[in-house]
Amino acid sequence: MNHYLEFKGTKMVKYNIGEIKHTSATHDVIVIKAINTRIETKEKHFLTLNKQEDTL
Repeated sequence: MNHYLEFKGTKMVKYNIGEIKHTSATHDVIVIKAINTRIETKEKHFLTLNKQEDTL
């Protein structure tokens, strides 16, 4: 999934890819900021549903 966003005047593109297993989701996030040069950051997110299975 790709997203374009601006935060405090900084233009960015965010790319996510991941998988869902049972009540957990794991996804890798890559954020690309195009200023004068390309800046790329990578993160890994681990999300788990609560007991009611309605909130991560």
